[in-house]
Amino acid sequence: MSQDYKSLLCDNPSLVHGERIKLQLVARFVEVYAQLADEIVLLWVE
Repeated sequence: MSQDYKSLLCDNPSLVHGERIKLQLVARFVEVYAQLADEIVLLWVE
């Protein structure tokens, strides 16, 4: 992460909040995708 980006986040609390929400959405998506992948692998193996 560049220094400019960090200072931008520090100057804009609302942007920080937006970024946090975005990260949570990405984390949730990865979680769901991982579960789907596990189920697909199990089906494939059977």
